[in-house]
Amino acid sequence: MISVVIPTMWASPVFKELLKSLYDHNLVEEIIIISNDKPKFKTNNKKVKLIQQQVNIGVNPAWNLGVSLSKNEDILILNDDILFDLSFIQKAFDVKNEYAIVSINFDETQKNIVEPSKRPHGLGCAFLINKSNYVTIPEDFTIFFGDDWLFYNCLMSGKKVALLPNIKTNGILSSTSGRFQNNIVIELSKYSKHLDSIYNHKHKFTILVPYHHSVVSVDEVNILLTSLKNQTFKDFEIILIHDGPHPEKDKLDLSGVRYFETKERLNDWGHTLRDIGISISEGQYIIHLNCDNILYENALERLHELSEREVEFGHTYGGHRFDSKDILIFPIILHGQTTDGLHLFRDKNSDKKLILTGYPPQTDFIDCMQLVMKRSKWNYYGGWYDKSFASDGAMYSRFVRENLGAIYESEILGEHR
Repeated sequence: MISVVIPTMWASPVFKELLKSLYDHNLVEEIIIISNDKPKFKTNNKKVKLIQQQVNIGVNPAWNLGVSLSKNEDILILNDDILFDLSFIQKAFDVKNEYAIVSINFDETQKNIVEPSKRPHGLGCAFLINKSNYVTIPEDFTIFFGDDWLFYNCLMSGKKVALLPNIKTNGILSSTSGRFQNNIVIELSKYSKHLDSIYNHKHKFTILVPYHHSVVSVDEVNILLTSLKNQTFKDFEIILIHDGPHPEKDKLDLSGVRYFETKERLNDWGHTLRDIGISISEGQYIIHLNCDNILYENALERLHELSEREVEFGHTYGGHRFDSKDILIFPIILHGQTTDGLHLFRDKNSDKKLILTGYPPQTDFIDCMQLVMKRSKWNYYGGWYDKSFASDGAMYSRFVRENLGAIYESEILGEHR
């Protein structure tokens, strides 16, 4: 049997309809309503347990409370504004022993069960979870990221999540939480700190290098690899991913390198290769390099020191001080390019050089290699999700903006040749 947990502020016009649909379901033994506002209607159904709160405790604490009060081990957590084909309950119950979380696939093009490796959109609207798989959500993020927390805790413990296809819904995804959008920035900072703590980091840094032999020579790749192996700080891994079969991979200096190649060439500027690298990385921070980059031998040591240093300047937002070390940015020397202050102009045959500080962190002012971000944060954003030509500048500006800034290194640590 199943216990249903529904937090509500009684604002949803379909909440009464949702409850009525659950009353007669043979698997639903109890419906626990965590009321975060004054009730707008009464229900006398014997399955309903109304847990009235004096103040709005938020969605995540309501989930925690509902799970703790439930009499059953299997819990169906629902938004109060979702209507769905009730066949989902039986289908989810049938596969609950195979998956830690079972939810609805809102992508209607999918016809089979999907096992996502990144937190899917709408996961928290309706999902079945066993108490043994429910990891209590930390108290300091109350409205957002609860489903992210449960999802990544499951994945980190080697468990699987299922999205069931062909489940019709009313298509509403968390309308109430939209009233609290200003909380996202505050709660993202708190969530990020908790999330990083559950990762099993085998290294401080992962260095990801996508590559195709038609673009750079084996000698150039080996120069880069040598610059990495000469680092004074040794707690890192190198992941080199070749775009398609490599006819000369035996000439590469792959000692101490995790090497992969795709079955066929993807030819998308290495973006998909970076995404693959993020998914298999084992470092706390990820550094994205190209084969025409080099890091100075003290680069990782300086970045390590930067990540451990107490933050001197922190932003204040909504009364909260931010001192996030999720993003580190360092300056480089950029060869063969010049600028008019607004745009970069490439001239590979020129001896011109620029010092690129990475500020502001946007296209033409920051290079791919300059932003170092925690793996947990990359996973939160869904990996290297933008596959457009200048995707690094577009994504990096978003990351820094939503992180309310970054920690900047003052010393030049590498070159883009």
